[in-house]
Amino acid sequence: MKRKCTITAMLFYLQTVFFLLFPPLSATPIAEEADRFLGNIISGAIPSNYNEYWNQVTPENAGKWGMVERRRDQMSWSGLDDAYRYAKEHGCLFKQHAFVWGNQVPSWVANLSEEEQRAEVEEWIRLFGERYPETDYIDVVNEPVNAPAGYREALGGSGETGYDWVVTSYELARTYCPNAKLLINDFYMVSNEALATIYLEIINILKERGLLDGVGVQAHSFSIQWVDTIPPPPPEVIKSNLDLLATAGLPIYVSELDIYGNDTTQLMQYQDLFPLFWEHPAVAGVTLWGWVEGHTWAPNTYLYDDDGERSALKWLREYVASHPMGITEPLTISGQGARHLSVRQTRNGVVSLQVHQEQRLTVRITDLFGRTVAGIQPAFYPAGIHRIPLADEPLSPGRYPGSVMGPDGQVNFLLTVVK
Repeated sequence: MKRKCTITAMLFYLQTVFFLLFPPLSATPIAEEADRFLGNIISGAIPSNYNEYWNQVTPENAGKWGMVERRRDQMSWSGLDDAYRYAKEHGCLFKQHAFVWGNQVPSWVANLSEEEQRAEVEEWIRLFGERYPETDYIDVVNEPVNAPAGYREALGGSGETGYDWVVTSYELARTYCPNAKLLINDFYMVSNEALATIYLEIINILKERGLLDGVGVQAHSFSIQWVDTIPPPPPEVIKSNLDLLATAGLPIYVSELDIYGNDTTQLMQYQDLFPLFWEHPAVAGVTLWGWVEGHTWAPNTYLYDDDGERSALKWLREYVASHPMGITEPLTISGQGARHLSVRQTRNGVVSLQVHQEQRLTVRITDLFGRTVAGIQPAFYPAGIHRIPLADEPLSPGRYPGSVMGPDGQVNFLLTVVK
């Protein structure tokens, strides 16, 4: 008996040493140590190893109005309940997708008067806010450029801004979901500058009213990879459009990312495309759109099958671990919005301004919640380039929306501080 106990103790010791020297590869989410999240969808049954990879949850279909209220006033919350509960129990961020959209709308909505449609949209948003008060992010309006809601006239139509229906949607969301960060979401925004410019117009309308906290850009395979004979956008186009949208001074969230291919080509495409998003200074999170074989929106985009991880998933874990902040140096982003002023560069607490004629300027830096963390009081600056330190103490690593206010307008930019 004594020898048996000794052998058992020795085996226990060896096992302990083995796990200390060779811990499980994915014991914690891939982006656990990163300064932004790496998330995925929940669609139906939740894989037991979900939280070993992802730290942000988006319900794929369960959060869409057409799924929740197929019959008027008969709400089906079970799918949303499961995703929300899982996120909260496992320390994941939870993003609702989506409130107002031109697709997956309850069929009965089309038969209502505009007054009734407006009341139903408000009720849908109110009931969600009451049931899920700790939601972290919400795609309030999904695809306003490419798939606007068919009931938008009930929400104000074009109105004075050209997008009053979008403004109304965010006013309702801000009222009933006060604790959530409100996002917007659309596709082709990283591949088409003309669409990104229209999108930026909507973004700025919402930001001016204090209704928007972040910008979502979809990255489905159809917009970043070959489609039949149509080539994908070059990397410089993707970066340029991200830069353009970053001028709004809001964090960017890359949503609905999927990349197709066999094991070899998918790996190569991840290596080429994923860093374009992860390493951009405005990006604060990335959400993949499926990962388990048989449960992805697009064919051959899965990262995990019966044999375990595909090569792209193995690479993704190693890449994120070696790039926890994405970039090692902040990138230059030129702000837009004022005729005689531009932001030439931002770097570790110092902003470089190009002043084209003497003017009185005010600079303000906030955190991602809109709280002022640094800036300069109004002062006159002659024409030329000015390097302005923004804080007596160095800012903590992270991303900070900034604005420079001059007499003829405001320039928005994003300040990135690295270690």
